[in-house]
Amino acid sequence: MERAMKANNVHYEILGQRGTTWTILAVADDQEEAIAKAKEVRASYRAVKVMRERFDKASNTYRAGQIFFSGAQAKPSKYNSEEVPSVCWKVEDFYSYEGRRAINRLLRTELVEWGITATELIHSLDHVEKLQDNGTSLQRAVQQTAIAQIRETGQGVQERIKQIYELIDKGVKILRREAPAFPEIGPDGLDGVIERVRNQESRSFMLHAALVRHLTSATTYAEKMTRLLGMLRTDHPAWVHEVADSFVAELLSLGRVIHLLVGERKNLKEELAAAASLVIGRADPDDTLYTAEARMVSRLIAAGKLPNTQQSLTRYLIENLKGKKRLVDGDVAQESTAVRELVGTLKKPDGSWIGEVPMMEAAGQRCARWLHPEAVSEYLAPAETPDDKAELLLQLEGNIVGNANRRKLAEFLVPIIISPQGELFLTREGGSVTERLVRLRALQVQVLHSTLQDMHRRKLAEKLDDYACKVIRNAKLIERVTSGDGPIVEKCFRLLRMLVENYFTLGKATVLVRDAIRRCLATPDFVSDFLASTPSKQEKLVKLEALQKLLRQAGIDDMEPGGPAPPPETENDGEAGEPDAESAAAGG
Repeated sequence: MERAMKANNVHYEILGQRGTTWTILAVADDQEEAIAKAKEVRASYRAVKVMRERFDKASNTYRAGQIFFSGAQAKPSKYNSEEVPSVCWKVEDFYSYEGRRAINRLLRTELVEWGITATELIHSLDHVEKLQDNGTSLQRAVQQTAIAQIRETGQGVQERIKQIYELIDKGVKILRREAPAFPEIGPDGLDGVIERVRNQESRSFMLHAALVRHLTSATTYAEKMTRLLGMLRTDHPAWVHEVADSFVAELLSLGRVIHLLVGERKNLKEELAAAASLVIGRADPDDTLYTAEARMVSRLIAAGKLPNTQQSLTRYLIENLKGKKRLVDGDVAQESTAVRELVGTLKKPDGSWIGEVPMMEAAGQRCARWLHPEAVSEYLAPAETPDDKAELLLQLEGNIVGNANRRKLAEFLVPIIISPQGELFLTREGGSVTERLVRLRALQVQVLHSTLQDMHRRKLAEKLDDYACKVIRNAKLIERVTSGDGPIVEKCFRLLRMLVENYFTLGKATVLVRDAIRRCLATPDFVSDFLASTPSKQEKLVKLEALQKLLRQAGIDDMEPGGPAPPPETENDGEAGEPDAESAAAGG
């Protein structure tokens, strides 16, 4: 492969992706040949792409550009802390924010042990020489960077390692040359340094160096954060905020100094909620646990001055939301409620997630921990009857994030309702006829208002409706109400009241009762009996209008009292056989 690269200034690489890793499948000199090969192997990979590699004589490196892609393409996220940025092509890359992020990740153990950040490392000759003396750590970081980068470029590992070491040596020489001129923060404070370097081309580099020198005597990350934020003002120039932003972001991600900002909260849920408010620049002014440093961060974020700090705080939120530590002390019910409450704080004013898809996935991962048989059994232990168990699961569903988790919960819920034991209790053993009907209606409404998948909502809603029909028929409820002596008006109103008061499930059960009411309304003597005790014409009109209103509430607006009954409803009419959340909200 290296021979093909060296033989021509331009070549084409065909790569295939399985999981998250790209593998070089072939190298071609012709663009059309490369694209044809990618299309040929497409079916065997999650995705394929063709990269055009062009040799850059000026930098003695290969530059890559994608010319063809087919397949699933995950949206890259700036919140992915495992990403190795494509840096280290020139010395300036070490000093970029992404470059320092990579150094912080690759040398995390050493930096934490020494109590410094990547910014302090690359702006201090003493720290650089200390790292060079610890050759094993430097060698590991260089090798990991090289291996990660050649996955995309196809360059030889040893060649890439050599180039990175050459860049490090070049950077050390520059640092050695510039170090004597680094400014010092003296009696005139940060503003004095800003004034001295503001017209220099390398002002950001010099300000970083001044801050590193000033923080040398600070023994902890927290102390460094306090000193740094204590020098900042919202009216500082934008380039000063950029320098401070990168430094604060590093301290947050490497030093874990979140408590310096949000204070000591009573549980993880409150800690994350407080951090989320900082991310959107809305620290509660009445929250006394926020520190002065936190309020400065909040003001600067609100003004759009600390984008990297926002990202660092967001990564902290994602990592801890995915973590195993409980949000609150308590059982699954309390933990799930905490997630629901926390999710509200993890969204921006426009309703989008802080941290986009990774944050939503982190919330989903936390919810998934409740949905295994042992946890669900423990959660349902206090419930004695199938309807109580189903209600508990539906309450839990309201706190769940992610479609996969809702599908998993349905795997526990559906068997409870459709099992022989569930059917027996809900249709025969669960109290009186009216108690069973009310219970079935309430469960159905909960199902319809849930965010379960449509197939599960439909299946459960229809099964509960079937049970309600079974109760009605077994008890001969309609026959008992409408037969025997007594005015037809009283019989009709009894069914009407039960319908309006939500005794019946949406679907076939409602259809049965509506048809019975229509038959009552269609009897020749209904109107005369209904108005028998009403003396004046005006009172009769008022009474008829009240009846029409009640009929509309019951969903019967297709006939006049005393007129011919329309054909019976079928399962395809209205909501019959197809109940939905809107019908439930309207009360049938």
